[in-house]
Amino acid sequence: MKLMLIILGMGFRRISKIKEKKGKHTWAVRILEKLIPNEANYKYQHAGGKPLQPVEPPNKPIHLPITPPFIYYASQSDSEETMPAEANKHKETPILSAAKMGLQKIVEKIIKTFPISIHDVDPNQKNVLLLAVENRQVAVYNFLQKQKLPAFVHYQVDNKGNSAAHLAAMYSGQKYWQSPGDALQLQGELKWYKYVRINLPPESCVRYNNEGQSPRDVFLETHANLTKLATTWLIKTSESWSVIAALNATVAFAASTTVPGGLNQNTGYPILNGQPAFTAFALSSLIAFCFSVTALIFFLGILNSRCQQKDFYKHIPMKLLYGLTFLFTSIAAFLIS
Repeated sequence: MKLMLIILGMGFRRISKIKEKKGKHTWAVRILEKLIPNEANYKYQHAGGKPLQPVEPPNKPIHLPITPPFIYYASQSDSEETMPAEANKHKETPILSAAKMGLQKIVEKIIKTFPISIHDVDPNQKNVLLLAVENRQVAVYNFLQKQKLPAFVHYQVDNKGNSAAHLAAMYSGQKYWQSPGDALQLQGELKWYKYVRINLPPESCVRYNNEGQSPRDVFLETHANLTKLATTWLIKTSESWSVIAALNATVAFAASTTVPGGLNQNTGYPILNGQPAFTAFALSSLIAFCFSVTALIFFLGILNSRCQQKDFYKHIPMKLLYGLTFLFTSIAAFLIS
């Protein structure tokens, strides 16, 4: 398609936009490689605060209950000490921001340059793994799973006692998956929840949060409204497609029972029998009729389904996929006939 656009003289603008975007991505990676080695958050301590400045010991001896050797540090006022502490308390480090936004390259570069960054948590005590799971960042989560991370990373819980399994089961109402319809959104949520549970230690999937809820309880509660919307969308969609399938089956049956050119009065065979066009018509009309009836059966099967949450994982979406596939095939065959 791009080649045809270029030949017709209409694709140069699109190609230039792709080139400009690629240039920005290339420069972004080069800037990233320059910035990360100069990152000061992990130079001295975990909190990333300004280190205390050593000073020369006083001339007059001071008797302290500390065994030498020791170093004197310049003391600051209480207000000056608490200000950086409060700032760091609510500070979100670059690796946490990158994990929330799904910037897998930044997370990879920071972890390889500063392995201590894996200890970073936000004000809600969520580390990089919990943020990736909560925001459905598949690329970041897959990268973290491939790394040999310490065990505490997988057992981390936030300030409400939610583990990675709880956050994977929690639905905030945002549509993370690029799928049309509420039913396929629910399927994406089910797949993500099960995918996270498989890759987590079994012990972290059976614990309860501070409200006494298991990950399954959180999923059932937070996805209750989405399940209702998915059921309504599925019923309306199946009813619409079943009407189209029934109409297509009716027309395909009428076309398949009509013989072009008529019949031979002596033999009873079609006059055009044996010609390629007649053979193509006979086969395509038969395929259109059979496939439209099959699609109608699948859509009626969806209307008679239970529509529970676990059914949206594989059972109902497969029926919908098969029904649409057979319906589109029957429409194409009908056009050929």
